Amino acid sequence: MYYLYNMENFKNHIKPFDFLKKKQPTDPMAPKYVKPDGTKIIEQDCEIGKAVYQISPDATLVCHTYDHDNSLVLDYIRKLNIEIGRTYDEYGRITFEFESVYDEHNKLAKRTETQIFYHDNNNKSKEIIIKYPGEFKYEKHYDENGKFTESVEIRGAVKTWFDPNGKPFKRETDKGSGGIVTENL
Repeated sequence: MYYLYNMENFKNHIKPFDFLKKKQPTDPMAPKYVKPDGTKIIEQDCEIGKAVYQISPDATLVCHTYDHDNSLVLDYIRKLNIEIGRTYDEYGRITFEFESVYDEHNKLAKRTETQIFYHDNNNKSKEIIIKYPGEFKYEKHYDENGKFTESVEIRGAVKTWFDPNGKPFKRETDKGSGGIVTENL
């Protein structure tokens, strides 16, 4: 009888699955809520502020990242074989953007990157556009008023300058140890 009493006492005090009732650490990628269309919304605190992810039922991923002042810093979208992203400065202007296309084996097939610079008066001063494959580089220059002035196309060792109408007016070829050859067109 004494043994039975102690066994009952033992069962009441030690419950083998108590650890399951304790709060487990939450999954940082667990959805905060789910929209009626099935889109999962995930919010995470990050180094620069907060990241909000939306994962739709068709596996499209949309991400918006905000700084501590709740200003948009980065947005990103990926759907199937297309990926697009942008970063913003403290004034909300786009400073960098990219577009990527992947083939059916998820290998990068084409990518365009654009870096944008601004004058102090918030008008664009320059855009640098790089296209892959082949690393074709293209620069657009703007005056203080934001008016397009010229562009420069860089293909390997050859630079070609174009006027605002798209007409080439100068070409520069780097011959390596032979120097740089400049010709007016």
